[in-house]
Amino acid sequence: HEFEKLVFQLRVLESYLDRPTMHSCENVVRRGKAQIQKVIQLSQRDPANGIVEHFVVHKGKKKGNWISSQAIDVSALILEMYNRRQEQLNKRNEYLQQREKEERAQREKEERERREKTLRELKLRSAEMEKKSVSSKAIIDQGMKQWNQGSR
Repeated sequence: HEFEKLVFQLRVLESYLDRPTMHSCENVVRRGKAQIQKVIQLSQRDPANGIVEHFVVHKGKKKGNWISSQAIDVSALILEMYNRRQEQLNKRNEYLQQREKEERAQREKEERERREKTLRELKLRSAEMEKKSVSSKAIIDQGMKQWNQGSR
C-alpha cells in the first residue's frame, strides 16, 4: 500500500516537471561552465510586476541586456545559480572553520585552566604534607629527647 502511494506521488511530481528544461540543464552541466558564453552580472525583481530580470553580458564584454527570467538562456541562469551556491558554500565553510577554531581555543583554554588548578591543588597538598611531616618530625624528636632524658 505504501509503495503504491509513493509511486503515485512520484507520477504526480513527474507530471509537473518540464522535461525539455531538464534535458537542457543536463546538457549544460555536461558541457561544463567553460563553454557558457552568457553571464548574469546582476539580478533584480521588478516591483511593478514581480518578475525577476537579469542583466546578461557576453563573456569578455561589458555591454549587455536586461532579460526577464522567463526569456533568459537557461545556461546563463544555471551558471548564476551555481556561482551563488558556491559562494554560499564558501561562506558556510569559512564560518564553520572559524567556529571550529574558536571552539578548539576554548577547549584548550579550559584544559589549561584545569591543569593549572590541579597543579595548584597538588602544590597545596604537598605543602600541607610537608608541614605535617615537619610537625610530626618535631614531635618525634621531642619524644626521643624526653625518653633519652628519662632513661638517664
